Amino acid sequence: MFKAVVRGVEVVEAPMVQLVENPLDAAAVAMALERCDAVVFATGRAAYRVAEEARRAGLYEKIRSLVASMKVATVEGEKGAVMVQNAFGVRPAAAATVEEFRLEGCRCAVVFHYGTRDEELLARVGCSYVEFFPYRALPGGWDSVAKILSSDAAIFTSALAVRYFAEVGGPQAVKELAKKLVVAGGPGVSKALAQLGVPHMWRPAAGWALWRSTWLIWLKKRPPPIRGPGLDQWRAGDRQRPKSGIRDTYAPVDLFQEVVGSSGGVPSCTNLLL
Repeated sequence: MFKAVVRGVEVVEAPMVQLVENPLDAAAVAMALERCDAVVFATGRAAYRVAEEARRAGLYEKIRSLVASMKVATVEGEKGAVMVQNAFGVRPAAAATVEEFRLEGCRCAVVFHYGTRDEELLARVGCSYVEFFPYRALPGGWDSVAKILSSDAAIFTSALAVRYFAEVGGPQAVKELAKKLVVAGGPGVSKALAQLGVPHMWRPAAGWALWRSTWLIWLKKRPPPIRGPGLDQWRAGDRQRPKSGIRDTYAPVDLFQEVVGSSGGVPSCTNLLL
């Protein structure tokens, strides 16, 4: 998506989260689904992994049928809802954040985590539950932190990426990050940045599909002033910020269209790290 906006710019990935597949027993998943009446996918990617392993084990139709007969929910908002529907043909109830999520009226729930055990999510499941971990999340290395700190702007697309940035980089890295233009890829990410005291912008209703854990922009030259409804003017030279520390409602793609111009040219940017 960003490549379409910033044509002619080198795009490089700098992830703060490394996901490793955990062993996932499709037969055990099917048995758990048979015993329960609700299923929660922390993310759409978790649903994709379950569907993939079910197909590999020849149990996809059975698991798809079980999921279709249950209460289904995700805490990844519209993006997660679309992915769950693609995986199993079922439209789940979707909460944009864990804080908005509440599962009630269930007897037993199957919970598919995403990388780490989410205690806050489990506290909002109003019945007994069975847990599966399709992925294990590991923090990115110092090289990713260094790339972010060498940039003028950064986009984080998961709260876990923000947490790992702080853990790997330490307090000084967080202070340096606060000097940059930072964009949160969703409300959960915004909350994580706010807890660190990092000023940032985010768009509550953003429905863009961001598939990586952390994206960042490296602008060799300073970008022009950014203007837009509800968005403080920002210049790389002064980086003025509102007292709230959150610079209102712009999606990342909107932001970069402002930076590079609606014509698709890139007059002030020669390198982009993604």
